[in-house]
Amino acid sequence: EERPTALGARAQSADTLERDRARFMLATDLLNQGQPSQALPLLEGLEDSYKALPAYVLLRRGQAYAALDQPDNATATWQRLTEKYSQSPAAAEALYQLGLPKEGSDSSQTTTDTSAWGTLLQNFPSHPLSIDAAFRLLGQTESAIASESELDTPALLKTIAYHGLEHPQYVSALNRLTNEYSSSLTDLLAKPMPKPQPPRAIYTEPPVAKNAAPKVKKPPRPTPYSTPLFLKRPKRPPGC
Repeated sequence: EERPTALGARAQSADTLERDRARFMLATDLLNQGQPSQALPLLEGLEDSYKALPAYVLLRRGQAYAALDQPDNATATWQRLTEKYSQSPAAAEALYQLGLPKEGSDSSQTTTDTSAWGTLLQNFPSHPLSIDAAFRLLGQTESAIASESELDTPALLKTIAYHGLEHPQYVSALNRLTNEYSSSLTDLLAKPMPKPQPPRAIYTEPPVAKNAAPKVKKPPRPTPYSTPLFLKRPKRPPGC
């Protein structure tokens, strides 16, 4: 059975969890196939019932709005995501989208929400999208980012030095940091970086109740030399 047919059937299931999971997966497939108009109805209101991934439901819905050329709805959806689920990795993707340059009333001018990328770099410094944002901001003029202290050039280069090892322009950024800011490099690197959020544990041992009975240790497995029959054998006289 083909995946869309199977997911379509499960999306009508009476089981709430199975239905919501199927709707989310089907909507994601449709977005990847360039069919946002079909994906959007599946995502409407889904964050309220699909408690497993509400942040990603909002992320996908914002992507569907953006693909349908509805930037206001996309922005409102991503802002709701970043406010309600600020610690979710999905918030990093939403902040990145909110910070991308947008065309103003004059199509020849673009505006960038540097505050969104400032939050992205502050809360998710090791996220790959944070590194991409840092490189994009380095290409802007100093006046465009002067109002955000965490977005000044030394801070951006520091973030890249700590977390951007996999980026193809990492070496050039590192050279720029050492060449242009060598006099203040020690003080710059001495400032602590914000700690990234630890990954959620997939499984943790359930807590043990205080009055719970202690675990009973299993006896060791018997060996041929520890059985009663062997221990009762008479000892051989010396020399035998």
